[in-house]
Amino acid sequence: MLECEALAVTYPDGFRALRGITLRVPSGSFLGICGANGSGKSTLALALGGIIPQAIEAQVGGAVLLDGKPLPPLNEIVRSVGILFQDAESQIVSVTAEEEASFVTDNLGMPRRRALAAMRLMGILRLRGRLTTELSEGEKQRLLLSSLLAAEPSVLILDEPSAFLDSRGVRDLYEALLRLKKRGKTIVCAEQNTALLAKIADDVVVLKEGRVAAGGRMVLRREKLLSSLGVCSPHDF
Repeated sequence: MLECEALAVTYPDGFRALRGITLRVPSGSFLGICGANGSGKSTLALALGGIIPQAIEAQVGGAVLLDGKPLPPLNEIVRSVGILFQDAESQIVSVTAEEEASFVTDNLGMPRRRALAAMRLMGILRLRGRLTTELSEGEKQRLLLSSLLAAEPSVLILDEPSAFLDSRGVRDLYEALLRLKKRGKTIVCAEQNTALLAKIADDVVVLKEGRVAAGGRMVLRREKLLSSLGVCSPHDF
């Protein structure tokens, strides 16, 4: 189980991005996080993945726990938690798709066959010899997921993965996430596309000004409430 208790995050400029959030994400479930711009979605995702405060400076209160224990340091966390940022381009470090998919396993001394198996799961094994610069945004997203999955983390945290995708890319992303969910991965997804969340999420929280303003999967059917919180309803996509 991934959980946070009274999680609060204040950035060095004094901005209070999160104000006492408590969440519990059961193992094997999918939590969707939505909210207007500036509501705290990305900050929550990065804090749940340990990026805040280990890589991004901030004052953090409360606790983030994985299976009842504090998150491990960043050089070890990839074995437990995989994190996909909003901008796929910024995470690509290799020349070819196979090299990128194998980046994590090569650095951890794991066999490359894990990366190839992950590429197959994501439906991109055919791209193994392609240059990463030739890939579409959707293909880059699934390539990065392959790299993360090769280390076999139990938790995946995604920060607005559909942000730069066209309709086909969103469809491919949905199918990839559905496969991962069926394999028992715990997934936390900060996402503006509520239609995507409506199809796959087990639970949803809506943030406003760093707090949980509404929750539960049924909240996605409450169009007036979503509108008041600056969130588009699934019918708008």
